[in-house]
Amino acid sequence: LSLHTCRQKIQQVAVDVRVCNTTHLLDLLTVQAKQAVFLHLSLHTCRGDAAGLDPSTSVLVMEDDKGATQHISHQTISVWLRATDVSSLKFVFLNSCSSERFGRLFADSGVPHVICCRGVVLDAAARTFTRHFYRALAMDLNVQRAFDIAVQSVLSSPSEGLEREA
Repeated sequence: LSLHTCRQKIQQVAVDVRVCNTTHLLDLLTVQAKQAVFLHLSLHTCRGDAAGLDPSTSVLVMEDDKGATQHISHQTISVWLRATDVSSLKFVFLNSCSSERFGRLFADSGVPHVICCRGVVLDAAARTFTRHFYRALAMDLNVQRAFDIAVQSVLSSPSEGLEREA
């Protein structure tokens, strides 16, 4: 594809950027979209004891409607996914450290493509991966090929330490 064709394809995609809070996530999960939905969440995780839970668990760190920190547990996400119809969700990218357990919830709920992270991820690695992943998708590559290219972009990055992040 030419750069011009790629730009035309990108212009055909509806993008809705919002602060990662529970209201927006629940809105997305409960509204029946007429088109396929790609959900990209860039957020942090922390140990459960920060939210008064078992320290061996992790929680997603979101904002509430007033901008204050809100910790969302694995159990809460599980309840939300069981209570909603996620059939319009075709792809979920949890761009967050230690998000694998949350990613499994989305996959087990029927989301066909889920990207999540094991362990700590440097911001530079997350940016590099994300940039190359979405560029590859925009060039009409499938999710697996786009993923492979993004992993290679991190592995071959000249930034010190990034290769360990892939």
